[in-house]
Amino acid sequence: MIPCSFQEFETRVNRVIEEVIPTAFEIDRFEETLLGILHSAKREPFWEEIIRYPFVSGGKRFRPKLCYYSAMMFGVSEPEAYCLGAATEILHTASLIHDDLPEIDNDDYRRGRLATHKRYNQGLAVVCADELFFLAAKTLLPFKNDHLVEEFLSTAMDLAKGEAYDIYYEKTGLSLSEEDLTVMYRFKTGGLIRFAITSPAIVKRIPAESLASLSDSATKIGLAFQIYDDIKDETGRFEELGKTPQKDMKSGKQTILRIKTLQEAKERADLLWQEAIREIGSYSDSSDETPLGRFLNESRELIIRQ
Repeated sequence: MIPCSFQEFETRVNRVIEEVIPTAFEIDRFEETLLGILHSAKREPFWEEIIRYPFVSGGKRFRPKLCYYSAMMFGVSEPEAYCLGAATEILHTASLIHDDLPEIDNDDYRRGRLATHKRYNQGLAVVCADELFFLAAKTLLPFKNDHLVEEFLSTAMDLAKGEAYDIYYEKTGLSLSEEDLTVMYRFKTGGLIRFAITSPAIVKRIPAESLASLSDSATKIGLAFQIYDDIKDETGRFEELGKTPQKDMKSGKQTILRIKTLQEAKERADLLWQEAIREIGSYSDSSDETPLGRFLNESRELIIRQ
């Protein structure tokens, strides 16, 4: 195979996704929705610049894409799908701003650019993330769906809980079992991915039993995603990750690689990913793959590629 850059590979994968999924995620429409939400509040120019800064360099937009293809599976409209995706991306980005701070992950770069606290300062970075947390929740109010907002707020609280566990375990040097690590991953990473996948189903008010089943499948995707992320941190390069590699193990973070080898970790993630895809396939009335299942199949290499 002829080597290619990460950006070239991403473009190829997205092209394949567009070919196999009739109604594909349109990045321009999503970015228009996202910017519209970011601009919805009146701010002084200096503050508007800081609020927008962490979004300018893009990113994979993996969570908004999960929202979109889940929405196509449950018959949620495209404008609503992009709105749900924007809420998840805003919350995700706010959490990354906090992650990069010296007191947490102490990373100077994010998505190939200076982290918000390095581009401006720590105080402004903290408050920027604070506003984005609230803006993310506000984005969902037009749906007039209490269950949706409650799930989103619970997801945000779980995210904070997972980060707290991560910091505590790193500072105290405690060794975690795989079960304990899985709990932390479900809070820290899995919750927002679970919300991205289940939020369209909540909008459509599907039966509780079906929603619980979908939530379980989405949790597997979240766990697999975090394991792949642990592997990439250990084996990736700055040009691919957009942030400093090989930091987690050196800093004493508790990751799956303290329990399993690289190969064992990858096999565990692959198994979770494929199980989730099979389970999500049950939401199709025919033998055809669901839009979400197709997206997960086609995007997996993009997620794990070094």
